[in-house]
Amino acid sequence: ARLPDGAQVEYEIEREDGDSMGVELAPPTVRRCANRCELTSDLSHIVYIDSQASSTLRFAPLGDDFQLAGDSTIIATEVFGYSIGGNQVAYRSADTVYTFDLASGTNTEITTLPGTGGVYMSPDGQSVFVKRVNNATGTIMDLLRYNADGTGETLLYTFVDADVTGSLLGGSEPVALSPDGQTLAIATNYRYQSNLCASNADCTEPGYVCPAGGVSSRCYAQQLAVQTINLGATDRLGEPCSSNSECGDRHTCDLTAPDDSGQGVCQPGRTPLGYSGQNRCSVLRVGQYDSMLPGLAWTNNQNVVALVANSCGGQNIAITDLIRLDITSGAFEALLENPGRPFGGCTNELEQCYDTNACNVEFYGMSVSPAGAWVGLTGDSYSAASSPEVWLYDVRDDEKFPLTRSLPTDAQHVQILARD
Repeated sequence: ARLPDGAQVEYEIEREDGDSMGVELAPPTVRRCANRCELTSDLSHIVYIDSQASSTLRFAPLGDDFQLAGDSTIIATEVFGYSIGGNQVAYRSADTVYTFDLASGTNTEITTLPGTGGVYMSPDGQSVFVKRVNNATGTIMDLLRYNADGTGETLLYTFVDADVTGSLLGGSEPVALSPDGQTLAIATNYRYQSNLCASNADCTEPGYVCPAGGVSSRCYAQQLAVQTINLGATDRLGEPCSSNSECGDRHTCDLTAPDDSGQGVCQPGRTPLGYSGQNRCSVLRVGQYDSMLPGLAWTNNQNVVALVANSCGGQNIAITDLIRLDITSGAFEALLENPGRPFGGCTNELEQCYDTNACNVEFYGMSVSPAGAWVGLTGDSYSAASSPEVWLYDVRDDEKFPLTRSLPTDAQHVQILARD
């Protein structure tokens, strides 16, 4: 079938039996899906940004044979971000958020908010999460939740950047909902406050400084972190507390700056991954990270995986690691490590043979399988036939191997999906 805009969309289907099938969604033309192409979780539709109209969002139906079942249709123009959940697409146009039902073609206005940033649709297509940045001060970001029909607005939490001279809260922070729908994880990278201070001498944690002006200020540092919000206990956030137990599961009681009665305040659970900002390289250590790449995801209700980077080391490629975070203990470990050495290294020095697990790969993005056992990644390695390629990582056996090495084309995006 021919797409009305003449665009060509290609993707790779990897079957459970190991056979792969390339699918071309339109006749060859100079126009390709170069921006972003995604399949719905039931593989019934493909959603993509028009390659020659970078703010036009389109979708096309797919049949059981993975071929187009009809022409593509424009969802909206002037789109500045979207998210797919079930058969619903949440998207932002200017400061207005909409949902679009791919089955019925129904478009629903959710909300219009000044400073609206990114949107996230829950995997079941029932909830929309919206990030709104305060345009007046630029230092706070509200996280709100809506039903897919636009009802039930709930303010979950307001994040505050400690430096009033300019905010690092931009509204594009990655968000992911746990499989049971109870916990929201959000990756943040802004200036976080700690204990009270009168000068830098009072800030004993590495990387923390005291704002100019002194008295009654709080030490702060810019940090990359994963924060968690228990959707069943959002009413406790911002309330006084004396211990974590008063704030709800997966929340924390911040006692670094108690009030006159010795009370702290309930906040989302928070795991720092490393320091960021202008002077990060003076305090960032091995096993710490200053940025996150696309693909924050849950493997189960307890663990989050993320693709993170350390820009303060390495040689001709960045240090990019795939990490797994236990949201209860706050402990995280690297599942895949790229030490930032030169490309190549695909040799087992002990066995003197080719070994894909030894390859140094700079990863760019990822997707996690529904059951959390596999991670698909896009990245570059020395021996790739194209740049970038797709790698598959087996979480259980701790092995990685390339999927698209033989294809003479770039891999723009990867998804791992399952058909019932």
